[in-house]
Amino acid sequence: MSELSPEVLRAGVTMLLFGVAAVVLVCLAAGASRWLGVRVRDDQAREITLRARVTGRRSRMLPLDEDVPGAGEETIYGVTFEPDGGRPIEMEVPKAVCDDLTEGDHGYLTVKGREFVAFIKDE
Repeated sequence: MSELSPEVLRAGVTMLLFGVAAVVLVCLAAGASRWLGVRVRDDQAREITLRARVTGRRSRMLPLDEDVPGAGEETIYGVTFEPDGGRPIEMEVPKAVCDDLTEGDHGYLTVKGREFVAFIKDE
């Protein structure tokens, strides 16, 4: 069996690194285009209103800036809605909306694409 010269090994490693870099760039580009595509579709989507029931509420703390110690935190509020005859939908909502709702509330959920617009509770 013959040994490979250092130049051949170096060329092989270089080609391998370029291949890995190309795969990473393609994955990043695909993720960015998917995110931008969803954002554009949400902006162009029509509002739809459905009958739904509140099945859960949650809040979670996220750091404002992970790279800056002491930058503070932000609270994200969410509610799970279950449309009549449909699968549960988890939506990010303003604090006031989350505070106003309780599990079991029924009403009309309005969304635009994947974004929450309003929930009007039944009287």
